[in-house]
Amino acid sequence: MAKRLIGLIVAFVLALSAGATAAGPAWAAPNPPAKSDTTKATTSKEDKAAAKAKKAAAAKAKTVKAAQAKAAKEAAKRKAAAAAKAKKAAEARKRAILQAGPKAAAAAKAVTAARQAAAVAKTRAAASARAAVAAKAKAAATARSATAAKAKSNAVAKSKASKKDKKKAKNAAKSAKKQAEDAAQASSKAAKAAAAAARASTNARKNVVAKTKAAAAAKITYIGYAKQRADLTAAAAKPLKARSAKASKIAKTATAHAKAAAKKAADAKKKAAAANKKASKPRAAATASGQAALIAKSQAATAKKAAKAASKASKKAAKSSKKAAKAAKKAAKKAKKAAKKSKKAKRAKEAAAQASAAAAAAGVAATRAAATAKASQAAAAKAAETGKVAAAAAAAARAPIASATAATKTYQAAAATAAAAKATAARRNTAAKKAKAIAKKAQSVATKAKKAAGPNATWSPNDYMTFNNPKGPKKKKRAIITDFVKAIKSVPAGGQIRMAQYLFDIKSVASALIAADKRGVSVQVLIDDGESNKHIRRVKKALGKNKKKRSFVATCHHSCMSNGASVIHAKFYLFSVAGQRKYVSMISSANAYTGNTNKSWNNNHVIVADKVIYDSLNRYFTDMLKDKSNRKYFRSTSSGKYTMWLYPQTPKKTNDIVWMKALNQVQCKSPSKGYGSDGRTLIRLANWGWSSPRIDVAEKLVALHRQGCKVQVMINRGRITKPVLRTLLRSKSKKYGKMGVYDGWHDRNNNGHASLYVHHKMMTINGRMAGQNVKITWTGSQNFTGPGTFTNNDIVLRIVDPRVTKAYEKNFAYIRGKATKRVRTMPWSVGRTGLALL
Repeated sequence: MAKRLIGLIVAFVLALSAGATAAGPAWAAPNPPAKSDTTKATTSKEDKAAAKAKKAAAAKAKTVKAAQAKAAKEAAKRKAAAAAKAKKAAEARKRAILQAGPKAAAAAKAVTAARQAAAVAKTRAAASARAAVAAKAKAAATARSATAAKAKSNAVAKSKASKKDKKKAKNAAKSAKKQAEDAAQASSKAAKAAAAAARASTNARKNVVAKTKAAAAAKITYIGYAKQRADLTAAAAKPLKARSAKASKIAKTATAHAKAAAKKAADAKKKAAAANKKASKPRAAATASGQAALIAKSQAATAKKAAKAASKASKKAAKSSKKAAKAAKKAAKKAKKAAKKSKKAKRAKEAAAQASAAAAAAGVAATRAAATAKASQAAAAKAAETGKVAAAAAAAARAPIASATAATKTYQAAAATAAAAKATAARRNTAAKKAKAIAKKAQSVATKAKKAAGPNATWSPNDYMTFNNPKGPKKKKRAIITDFVKAIKSVPAGGQIRMAQYLFDIKSVASALIAADKRGVSVQVLIDDGESNKHIRRVKKALGKNKKKRSFVATCHHSCMSNGASVIHAKFYLFSVAGQRKYVSMISSANAYTGNTNKSWNNNHVIVADKVIYDSLNRYFTDMLKDKSNRKYFRSTSSGKYTMWLYPQTPKKTNDIVWMKALNQVQCKSPSKGYGSDGRTLIRLANWGWSSPRIDVAEKLVALHRQGCKVQVMINRGRITKPVLRTLLRSKSKKYGKMGVYDGWHDRNNNGHASLYVHHKMMTINGRMAGQNVKITWTGSQNFTGPGTFTNNDIVLRIVDPRVTKAYEKNFAYIRGKATKRVRTMPWSVGRTGLALL
């Protein structure tokens, strides 16, 4: 009991001790855990936020990735669609290229059919018109007859004629009236038929015109595809060429194999021949021994057969002898018994004699059989010996014969292989030749197509202009000539080149024209009749002078449209197709002439795919070819930014010219920003020749200068008359001073032949004109002279384009700064170097 009580007390004390420890001071408490509950809560929030942010980032990345994938897919889809579209367009273009020829041919046939139909319609219209005239005449005649019959009837009615006569006259009048009405109706129908036939004829003519235009367009389209056709033929020829090369390679290999096989067969043949030669003696010996053995064997067989027969006969004789002896013995015994009887003894004696003979015969037979057997044995022995010799000879011949046989078989096999190889090589060579011929033909077609397309078939210009620089390097001097040559070389076979100019002496242009004619281009050149040098003569010789031919060089008397003081001074170049473009026109101040290349400043305008301008110039060329005077030819053509005036002209007033009309519309104040200069309209003008008939232009420029326009004029003192230059120099005003006049003529010897001059025929107006802000350029081939503005074949081109005006102003400023001198007083040399007459 006491022990139990003590245990309880101890347990109670220990429990109290544990409680005190648990409730002790804070400093006595053990260290807290690394993360408290608060930290855990905070961390949990941060983790959630981070997880959320991570999730959002992942979602965003997924969205971006999906968007990128979608974009990539769409891009791929667009790319595939674009590729499919491009492929479809390429196929369509290929079809168009391939169909262009048949379409052009069909269009040409349609023109022929339309012309035939028009001819028929015209004939019908003429016949209908004649029938209408005849019907009308008949109607008029019957009408007159009816009138006369009526008048007669009236007269008879008033007379004292009988009722019968009156009735008869009345009926005649009625019949005449009916005939007149019928004739009038017939005339009306004939007139309607004639009108319908005339309309049909007109429609047929219109159809011919439409079909002709369509045929021309189809032909131009076909010709325009020259480069593409060349590419197609080249592409078609390429695999054929590769196939030909492959076939040639195979044929070459087969030929090599055939040669090797033939060589092998030849070697085998030599070996077989050698082996056969070596085997010939053993073979002959073996053959001879074999034959001897065969004979001996035959003889032995015969001897054996004879011995066998002899033996058989001997045996038979012996048997007979034995039988006879036996019979004789028996007979002898009987003879002894019958000796006594004489008759029987005689018979017995005869029998005994017969038996003895038989016995003797049997002996002989036995002897013969023995001899035959012995001969047979000897023959057999000889045959055996001969057989041994033959066997030895055969054994000796076996090896060389086997070798010869094997060599022969090898040769035969080699010969068969060589024959097969030769046949294969022949087939391969035939196939290679055929493939080569096809490839050659395709290559020839491709070469011809490439040649027909021209050496510059890829040229694809847009509208542009060119200025040359006679003071620059060769490339800049020949910049305009390069334009001409590039265009000429780009015209495919079937295309047309038309060129009209005053001067010509450039070798590269002549060579390009001749080459174009040779490849099938229609090259037609109009040149002034005063022009003659080795290059133009070379072109004339190559192209001929017959205007009815495809190509020619033609000249006119004076200008082609005036018999007075005039020349072909227009400078234009037409290309129905040039490279990849149609209807290319060039209007220039420059001739294909050395002086315009190396000594003078010029310009050239290339107008592309403008059928209106092209057709107008084409018509001008055709009209010039007629070489018929027409001083009132003057006409204008407008298309887009271009307006073109074609000469000669005979105006009602002498100052009724393009230049004056333009200057009369100028207003000198130009307040708008970007136009003019310092609020003044800027006029810049340069011309090669300026004579007194055009002093009105000089006077107008001076007047505009005094009104406040900023006027700058570039002249050639060797090609201007004193009155004109005097007018320009008398331009001083109090407010604006003197007008700028600049001389571009460089003539050290004063002999009228300059080493450098201005050949532009240009004017720019930058400012106000007819109440509008403008930047306009005039250029072309026309000089300020009487012939230039009235009687020459000349061109003035107006371009409404600020970029063109800016380019001309820049060129003007460059020439003025680099190659002119300001003229303030009248130079003494003016008038001494000749007058400008062109």
